[in-house]
Amino acid sequence: MKKTNILLTGITGILGRHIFYELLHEYANNKKKGTLIVVIRPKAGQTAYERLRSIVRHRFRPAYLNNYTENELLQYVISIESDIEALNNTHFTTLESYDNIYVIHAAAETDLSNTSTAHEKIFVNNYLASKHLLEWCSPNLYKFIFISTTFSIGHYDPVVYDQYISFDANNHPVLKPILSHRIPYEEFKIKMEQELIQYCQQQEKKWQIIRPSTICGRMLDEPLYYTPEFNVFYLLGKFLLACSSTDIIHTGETFRIESNPTGTMNIVPVDYVAKTIIRAFENDAIDQLNAVSQRQVSVAYLLQSICSYTGVKCELAEHPPLRETMTEAEKQYYEVMAPILSYYLTLPVHQFDTSTLKEIMTDIPDIDVEKGLKDLYAFAYENEFRSL
Repeated sequence: MKKTNILLTGITGILGRHIFYELLHEYANNKKKGTLIVVIRPKAGQTAYERLRSIVRHRFRPAYLNNYTENELLQYVISIESDIEALNNTHFTTLESYDNIYVIHAAAETDLSNTSTAHEKIFVNNYLASKHLLEWCSPNLYKFIFISTTFSIGHYDPVVYDQYISFDANNHPVLKPILSHRIPYEEFKIKMEQELIQYCQQQEKKWQIIRPSTICGRMLDEPLYYTPEFNVFYLLGKFLLACSSTDIIHTGETFRIESNPTGTMNIVPVDYVAKTIIRAFENDAIDQLNAVSQRQVSVAYLLQSICSYTGVKCELAEHPPLRETMTEAEKQYYEVMAPILSYYLTLPVHQFDTSTLKEIMTDIPDIDVEKGLKDLYAFAYENEFRSL
């Protein structure tokens, strides 16, 4: 068996943590041989290695790791204590013993707001850090796998295909026409996609881009429904819970939400995305892949399910209500939450082409997220939407 040496970023995050768990299982189960190198920074009085150990022994780690001791799992792992943007020649000495490294870059700032502060933060922490990582690891790089987002395209056609970027007669990357990007997070994702391809072509390195849609908690591996953070569509439930606990909103009250009443959202379990990446990253026939659910979730059902937990009557509206008619909760929603959520809730009806995804996920069951939505939200409410 050939050695598969992997450098992984973002293991403290939602997706990176689950990629880490999947890779640990691959090594411990003798499906892969080699070393897993993780870049992790110290934080809140913990060293990088202490943070690494806390992830390995986490109470919500997948049950498939319970057959192994902490030390049995950590024997495959080497940690580099650093921020990505601070990686230097001294850190590179860790890589010098490993040729042909796969780099899976899952670390990302997930600020979905559209402010000058967010723009600067995403520019530095996502775009510049990703470029630095690519250049830093290049001498020993075999393949760079960049985790982007399905929203990097800027808009959705009725059918969304994997190939956001095509190539002209000279093999130069050509981006399909896009609308103006809504937020810096999406803008810098697609910018990095293009520059990754250009750099790898120049340096004769392999590359791959994998784009998850909106991520939810686990729905394949016990303990179910876990996610380290409750983001995107979970934010509405978190907002309503805060409103109900402070008496800003009351049981039976109508809450009007700007949305597409016939629209859908693609929500994909985090463990499904992680398994997709594990099955795709060594497959050189795949250069771009959307890691999505094969079934969409009705926006109407999503919003009604979320609102039901606080006893609120959800009313879907094609436009925001007039401010003078808004309740106090609605005013706060449209000031704070709508700038983030309205885009997702008003998307036109669309479907993803999942033909390639189906080919590599034949052993993984298709998940009906809509059917499990109430259980996902029950878990979030039980944990009061706290970081876990």
